[in-house]
Amino acid sequence: MTVFADKNLKPLPEALPPGEHVLYQCSPGSWQALSRRVFFMNKIAIYMTIILAWVGVNAYLDQGSALAIASAVATTIPAAAAVFLLVFWLGRFYAKTTVYTVTNKRVVIETGLSYTTITNLPFSRIERVDMKAFKDGSADLEIHMAGDRMLYSMLWPSTHQWRWKRPVPMLRAIEDPQQLAGILAHELSNSVVASPAPSEFESENHGQQSAAV
Repeated sequence: MTVFADKNLKPLPEALPPGEHVLYQCSPGSWQALSRRVFFMNKIAIYMTIILAWVGVNAYLDQGSALAIASAVATTIPAAAAVFLLVFWLGRFYAKTTVYTVTNKRVVIETGLSYTTITNLPFSRIERVDMKAFKDGSADLEIHMAGDRMLYSMLWPSTHQWRWKRPVPMLRAIEDPQQLAGILAHELSNSVVASPAPSEFESENHGQQSAAV
């Protein structure tokens, strides 16, 4: 099959073993999409707008003047702006530092700000991949794994948000999901279903102590 690799391919932390090679690599295509889906940027903006309106209405009911409204809203805006800027910053930096790599043996998720965590998802452990498409043309791919429970903290934000008991890894805000889905389908169909050695399925925390998933 024809494979794809970004021209600015980021090397993996360790050299690939003989016979393994990179087929595809990307990062979340849009920090805005990541901010909306992971950090609820749109919902936070609506919530902050409601809070500002509530503060203004209460100020008017208490004092009955436009000056009171302006003063009350002005004192609330800095806190609202700080929350929104935090979400903005998290979305941008996680989109920039998260890297998804697909080889002919596994999927690798690299993510983190201060510390980079690396999670290997061998094809032999992948049960299925579900894709959720969005109006902007991007999609999130959920990777359902067999075997031991994975660590939510190692995967976040590249994981399903509401599945803490058994975290589901996700490739988020993929700009060309059909191509990536095609590569995954091809490689999964070619993979041999076997139980890998425990060391094949693990997460690493660069800058901190390694932890098995």
